[in-house]
Amino acid sequence: MKKVTILLAVGGLLMCPNIFAQQENEVSKTKVEAHHEKSDKEMEKELNLTAEQKEEMKKIKKKYADKEQSLQQELKALRQAKREEMKAVLTPEQQEKAKTVHKKRMKRHSTKKQLRRHKGPQQRIEPKND
Repeated sequence: MKKVTILLAVGGLLMCPNIFAQQENEVSKTKVEAHHEKSDKEMEKELNLTAEQKEEMKKIKKKYADKEQSLQQELKALRQAKREEMKAVLTPEQQEKAKTVHKKRMKRHSTKKQLRRHKGPQQRIEPKND
């Protein structure tokens, strides 16, 4: 039973793409804000919102912004605690192997991300309704 538990923990560690990250890739706040602003403008245009509706939407977003940020920080701390506990289950050799696997996955993810960036927006394929 103990071996099964350890194997499941190791499997979970290897499947998690953020395990043992040396540095967190944080998108700059201004970049995120610019993205949100662009999305908001597109939505306003598509929905043909009135000036009053736009103002109301802005108030609603502001109302929830602090709570969302707080929850994001809490989730980040929770994930870190989980990673530390899972790491403690592994032997030093397993920890090194997990780091190696993680680096390979991050490199592969980075390559895919760069390819998407140069290809442009991905087209969505809708499932056929039979």
